[in-house]
Parts: sequence; structure tokens; C-alpha cells
Amino acid sequence: MPIRIALVHRDSTFLAATERGLACPGFVVSTFNDFLQAWGKVTRGGFDVLVAQVGAPAGQPCGVALAMGATFSNPALEAVLLATRYEAEYAERVGEVLSAAITPEALIDQLVFRFAPAARAA
Repeated sequence: MPIRIALVHRDSTFLAATERGLACPGFVVSTFNDFLQAWGKVTRGGFDVLVAQVGAPAGQPCGVALAMGATFSNPALEAVLLATRYEAEYAERVGEVLSAAITPEALIDQLVFRFAPAARAA
């Protein structure tokens, strides 16, 4: 069974590059650059992993709130948050923290390393 990843980030270029890099057997990626739209989809379930940028546009839920809501409704969901060093203290309470400055290529490497064995085993 493929690993279903919800990827939430303000930068459309980052989303597209990461989605292309994960377009391989074992992964199904849904991208969102609108945090409210992501909230509506991710909190209903259907994902195994949430990768969210912590900083969100004004008036939208931040990545930490998104991860909290999603893991409340789906406790098996794994949250990976992209945070600055100032945001990391709050983000680490909810899930794994990676640097907000991570490149799409480095994020792809992290996700494939961590989740590809599970995708192959299914």
C-alpha cells in the first residue's frame, strides 16, 4: 500500500519540485499551498504523513495547528514540520522537525529514507 503524504507549503515551486521528486512507486503526494484547504482535507484523514511548513499566511492556521488537528483526528498520522529555529520549540511537541530552509531535494531524501521501506513492505 502506498504511503500517502500531504505536503503543505506556501511556495508553489517548492511543492512542485518535491511532488515531482516523490513521483515514484510507493508514494502518493497531495500538495496544498492554501493552509485552510489543507486543514479541510488533512483533518478528515486519508493520509499517513503530513509535511507542513510551520509559518503560514496571515489568517490561516499555522503548520503546528494543522498537525495538532490532524493528529487528533488521526493518531497514526506522522507529522513532519518545517520550522525555523525559533519555531522549532513549539513544532517539536507535535512531530519531527526539519529546517524550514530545507531544499526540495533534501526533503525528498529524508522522506524516501524514512518511509520508503514501509512503502516497499506493503
